[in-house]
Amino acid sequence: MSKPNWVAEYNCVCGVTLKSVTPAAIDSHLKGRRHAEAIAAPAPDFQDYTCDCGRKMYHVKQTQIDQHRAGRECREKLASLRGAAVLDSVVESVPRDYAFQEEE
Repeated sequence: MSKPNWVAEYNCVCGVTLKSVTPAAIDSHLKGRRHAEAIAAPAPDFQDYTCDCGRKMYHVKQTQIDQHRAGRECREKLASLRGAAVLDSVVESVPRDYAFQEEE
């Protein structure tokens, strides 16, 4: 008896992600009620989005935006931007004439 070919990850068009599954499990999902209902539901609206971290995303669903915002890269970039904003608010530039004034 041979081992079934396992699929590490399967991303279905209905939005479900199956991990460590066999082809039989994928077929079962495709024939299932949950998949049929998700396909029959109206398609989500697509939009262009620019994140506060600076990343631009084109023609994406709200779930993709949410996943990006929850991701480590976005959180780290936002944290560094917040840190830079705090530093900018604390350190003020000195006017040029004041910096080069001679003391009397």
